[in-house]
Formats: sequence, C-alpha cells, structure tokens
Amino acid sequence: MTIANTDQIERDVQTSVGHKVRELRKAMNLNLTQLSEQTGISQGHLSKIETGKTTISIKILSQICQFFNRPLNYLFHREETTHIIGTLNVGEGPEKDAIIWFGKEVQKTTDNHISLVRLEADQVGTASNPVEYLRKGVIHMFMDDMVYFRAYVPDFDVFALPYIFTTLEHQIRFLESHFFEKKLKTPLLEKGIRFINPQWNWLRGITRVLVSKKPIFSPTDVKGCKVRVSKSKTLKAYWEYLGAEPVFVPFEKTNEALGSGDIDIMPCYKAHTYPMGFCRNARFVTEVGDISSMVCVAMNEEKYQLLPPGVQSSLTTSCDRAGDKFSTLVKEQNISNEVKNIDENNAVYIKTDTRPWKAPLEHLKKELVQSGSLSEEICHKIDSIK
Repeated sequence: MTIANTDQIERDVQTSVGHKVRELRKAMNLNLTQLSEQTGISQGHLSKIETGKTTISIKILSQICQFFNRPLNYLFHREETTHIIGTLNVGEGPEKDAIIWFGKEVQKTTDNHISLVRLEADQVGTASNPVEYLRKGVIHMFMDDMVYFRAYVPDFDVFALPYIFTTLEHQIRFLESHFFEKKLKTPLLEKGIRFINPQWNWLRGITRVLVSKKPIFSPTDVKGCKVRVSKSKTLKAYWEYLGAEPVFVPFEKTNEALGSGDIDIMPCYKAHTYPMGFCRNARFVTEVGDISSMVCVAMNEEKYQLLPPGVQSSLTTSCDRAGDKFSTLVKEQNISNEVKNIDENNAVYIKTDTRPWKAPLEHLKKELVQSGSLSEEICHKIDSIK
C-alpha cells in the first residue's frame, strides 16, 4: 500500500467518523456550543472532527461516545446497504403473520437499511435459551413474553403468575412506571438486552384458556392432572397450590406431549389453540379469563448501538405500528379460528367462573415472597398502582 493510499484511507475514516458524530449530535437536537459545554471539548475542535479536518484522537472520541452512550466502534462501523437482524418466534397463525408484516414495515421505514429474517426455534437451538442467544448476539432480536428474561433479572418471573394484573390498563400502568424502568428494564439493559417497544401495544391474546382432554369447570377438576408449565417458580407454585402436577415441556413439543399423555392440560392463549393444533389431541377449551400478556420486542444492545440514530428511530416506529397490527390480527382471527376449531377438531369451548381461579393469588404472593421467589417490593408496587 502506498503512502498516498494510506493518507486517503485516513481522510476517508476521518470524514466517516465526523459524519457519525454530527449525526449523533443532530439526533439529540444539540448545536456545537451545547455539545462543547456538555463534553468539555472545545467547539472548534468538535467542528474540525465533524468536518473530518483533524487527526482522530481516541481519547476525545471516547469522551464523545461516552456522552452519547455509544460504543467506540460505532464511529468506525462500516455501514452496509442491508443489516440482517435475526429474529426468533415460535408462534403460528396471527403471530407469524404479524411478524412477517413487521419485517416488511422495518424494511420500508428504514429505506432497506434493515432486512428482518425470521428464524424458527430449531434453526438456532432449543426454545429454552433464546434470550441467551440474544444476549450473546447469535440472534439480534427476540419477540415473546417478558417472563423469558427472568434468568437475567429474576423479578421478570412475576409476569408468569396468573391474575397478577387485574386489567390491561393495570398492566400498562406498571410497564410505564418508573419502577419498571429502574428495577427491570435498566438491569436488563446492563446485561446487554434492550426493549424497543415505544408503547405497550403487542397484545398476545384476548384471554387465556386451558386446553384439556377432559372438561374443566373449576380448579377442583385439575387436581392430579399433569399441567404443562414453563421454567417458572411462580407458575409452578400456582398449579401446585391447585393440586395439579406441573410438568415442564418446551412450547414446540406441547402437541407431542398432549398426544403421548405426558401432559393432560395445556394453558395457553385462546389465539394459539387452533393455529398450533392443540385440539387435535385435547378437544376441551376452558376460558379462565386472565388478561393477555404483552409481547416485548427485545434487541441485542451492541447491535442496536451500531445502528445510526435515524435507523433506530425508524425501527421503533415500525415496532409501534406492528404492535397495532399484531393485536388487530389476533382479534380478527380469534373468532374465525374458534369456528374452524369446532368444525375440524370437534372442539368444545367452556366458559367458567373465574373467581375460584383467582382466589389463590394473595396467598401465593405471600408464600413466594417468603421463599424469596418474588420480591416484596415488586408485589407492593403492582398492588399500589391498581
């Protein structure tokens, strides 16, 4: 490589870095004077950096990146025409349709800067460790219930406890609270995972149901039955309190477990019963009335920070629009899917009094706090914002 070529490369790098610094500054609506005051770097030097007219100092650039909360390699990251961000989601039906729509929306709003690739669980690994893949950067985006993040911030397990929120509005108030930001989102961000939902509008289902091989009308009917659960202490405790036998089965293995008799009952969202084919092996569907959980859209923080501010903004805009689309598709297909489930699988839908299902909650919360499975602080906060 000639000296002339080396000089040109250096100028190109300085120009590219300067462009990124200017882009970050404008994204925060700061002028050079304001940036100078907040970073302690002279306005003149900042101007030279932005115009690519000064030799790059890693020390100065580190100060700038620290102020903008960006990794240093963001300034040197080579932008590509298309960023491929892997996703993981095992849901079918309206969920799959919404994820596909989200991908198209992302590509459009980011002007083809991002192409969203949806991966099935078996393409990456078992469904029990997708968040670890997200944290390590094997995949870049993950969409599912917040309970998946309990391995990194234990208080997320509260989202697995049935009836913990009385209404959808109650749940949203908690998700928008300073407590949730400080005690759950921030610790998770420190682990390298960021939620990008600008508002909480990804509603997973109208109501929760129990898909079973025998009719279920009340909690007494589940005694001695094997109930599928996720790896959650709070959920396991709930079913044990009702006299059932909790059995962990990966979500994608549920139909096989129902068919073989490894489980008798599959708690799920009503929207899942037909697309996932649960009623082919268990035809009774009991509506137990718990509200829908909120799907979070999480990103690997390092990958997120490598995106330009405009692309980040477009990504969250797409996420917001897709949440509305997601919820609408779930509602629209819920009615038609119930009819299909009855016609094709001879499904029987049962409506029951939800009060006996909610009755164990207060006792369970005290028991889980005493055992250390839940923090008293988070339970008090959820109760206080009703």
